[in-house]
Amino acid sequence: MTKKNKKKKERNSVKFYFILFLILITGVILVYSTYAWFSSSLNVQIYGFNVRVDHDSDLAISLDGSDWQQSINITQNTLVNELSKVYPNHTNRWSEYMSTVSSIGLLDQGYKFSMFENKRPLTKKGGLANNNYIYPKLTEENKPELNSTYFAFDIFIRNNTNSPYSDNLYIRNEKKLFVPESEDDLFILNSLRFGMVYVGTVGKNAPLNEIQNMDCLSNGCKQFIYEPSTTHTDGTVELLKTRKIEITNDMEVPTYAVYHEGDKINLWSGVHNSRVQFDENIFAYQNTITNLEQPIFELPSGISKYRIYLWVEGSDIDVIKTESPGYRLIFGIDFEKDTAGYN
Repeated sequence: MTKKNKKKKERNSVKFYFILFLILITGVILVYSTYAWFSSSLNVQIYGFNVRVDHDSDLAISLDGSDWQQSINITQNTLVNELSKVYPNHTNRWSEYMSTVSSIGLLDQGYKFSMFENKRPLTKKGGLANNNYIYPKLTEENKPELNSTYFAFDIFIRNNTNSPYSDNLYIRNEKKLFVPESEDDLFILNSLRFGMVYVGTVGKNAPLNEIQNMDCLSNGCKQFIYEPSTTHTDGTVELLKTRKIEITNDMEVPTYAVYHEGDKINLWSGVHNSRVQFDENIFAYQNTITNLEQPIFELPSGISKYRIYLWVEGSDIDVIKTESPGYRLIFGIDFEKDTAGYN
């Protein structure tokens, strides 16, 4: 081989490895600049879970409508396993590690949210093959679930007032609703959602079967979805710049969540002004509240049934990256009432 040919071969070899290096670097950039809508590798663990009512407000709570307390420590056993003995047709869902789902809440006259999972979730291994598309599928909440991607459960509140008028129900200690284990876990608050449905109220002496089987098919349910944080990380701000969307860290960006099933849906079609046509057949505006200063529901005298949801919103613009290290939270709800019924 001549010196000229040898040098040419060496230059080609260097060029090849340089191009290969650029491809690898580009791949890494794509992995870490693409947020994982409906990612299955996301790990969010609730390691403490408590529901309480104010001791001085004449309220009591129950998971089955018969065993009344002022504080309930919620575990997998209390929420699903043991409850089946006294509330045989419950459809509660426990989640050991939450992953991303999406919902706008109620879609029909029933009292359960329409929750959508991804049939082909993004994964750490092989995720690049479908990281621009989602395959939303409606979950079926028709039986108890021990290994769900989100929390859903019924709760009963007994208001012992004899007033013919309703009091107001509040959630207090808003800042303690979600308590991250460490500062590194604060990021998860950007994508969390807490939802609640008011189903109905029966008399304090109603039979257990009537209490447990309350539904709101005739009058329609009332709901709210609480969004604990509307701030954004620097990573989100920079990501949106690549889509020609300019935001600041404290600017509220509306979430358009999934409300219909579909196959191979471009994840950017649920973000307005993202250079991809908005898909109104799949996504709809998620109406949320961002503080809990106002009463959440009226609270009549008697026993009221509610359904509670806790999930990580997969269509939130701040949803966690695929390479999630895992996040741990304590979740606690403090219910309180006023005495509007006597005012």
